[in-house]
Amino acid sequence: MNIKPLFHLLILLLPFLTNGIEAHPDSSQHSPQSNKLLEGGISGSLLIIEGITEVSASLTGGYLQKISNQHYLGMESALQYQHVRDENRLNLLMYGSWQNISIDQRLTPFLMVGGGLRRIWVGSFGYTVFPVGLQIGFRYFFFPTSALRMAYSFQRITNDPIANFSEHRIVIGVSIFFTP
Repeated sequence: MNIKPLFHLLILLLPFLTNGIEAHPDSSQHSPQSNKLLEGGISGSLLIIEGITEVSASLTGGYLQKISNQHYLGMESALQYQHVRDENRLNLLMYGSWQNISIDQRLTPFLMVGGGLRRIWVGSFGYTVFPVGLQIGFRYFFFPTSALRMAYSFQRITNDPIANFSEHRIVIGVSIFFTP
């Protein structure tokens, strides 16, 4: 599977994803600052182990509320599609989050905890499981409204017909911030 075209598309779209706001070269503002923030993003992961390929793509959206000088609490939802061999998965996830977004830092950490449901199907056969877990990661703000997002994701999958299991993955994406 060749993913180079996806990276080229992302690079071409970056100027349009910044909402037309760039930091002035002399400005010390590297991240958004508002009492309320809306976040939208795309992310994905690719895993290849001994010839087995797993592809994951997500659309995310969230709301952040400032609780102190640089700390935010928020809610984020994600619609995620995964494909492994012949199996398709559609995840609907909700997370509660803590963010540390400081105006003078480009690198900002976050922690999210939550869960949701996953519909798994192969052909006409399908079933539902319930993932719960966390993400811990950081954002690197390359513009005050746009950031590269990288996170470690842990999910415990419950209600599987064979056995409950855990998933670990690195997720990379782009986040865009708006003020309501």
